Amino acid sequence: MNIKFTRMVYFFLFLLTACNGNNSTNKPAEPSKETTEKINKKNFISLKADITAEEALALLKSSALLIDVREPAEIKEIAYDVKNFKNIPLDELPTRLAEVPKDIQVILACRSGGRSGAAYDLLKKNGFENISNMVGGMNAWSEKTLPVIKGGK
Repeated sequence: MNIKFTRMVYFFLFLLTACNGNNSTNKPAEPSKETTEKINKKNFISLKADITAEEALALLKSSALLIDVREPAEIKEIAYDVKNFKNIPLDELPTRLAEVPKDIQVILACRSGGRSGAAYDLLKKNGFENISNMVGGMNAWSEKTLPVIKGGK
């Protein structure tokens, strides 16, 4: 009879805890939207390392920055026609790291994706986490007939 009584007590305690109307699960409070935005801006981490030309264009329509690592002469021939654009040739990038923002999405691009891939690796080694490499570069961008500026205009 003691065993039955003990089992009943445990069962009763189980029911009390399982059916408690309080529903407190000791979850931490959700941060406010403002706090989340501040955290995201301070510690922005790109969702993808490699992105397509179409994905890059969509990001550039918001607050992303395109860093073209081609040489200025190449950009005079044909350039990405986007509002947030900066040219930092790949060979200058190691000395111009301070110009790369850490609080917004940065898209690295070049002609075919090779130099921007090297730029991605360099920035990653230097602690940048807000970067993505546009696969295919200007070749993929042009192939998709996305906006360009030709002839140095």
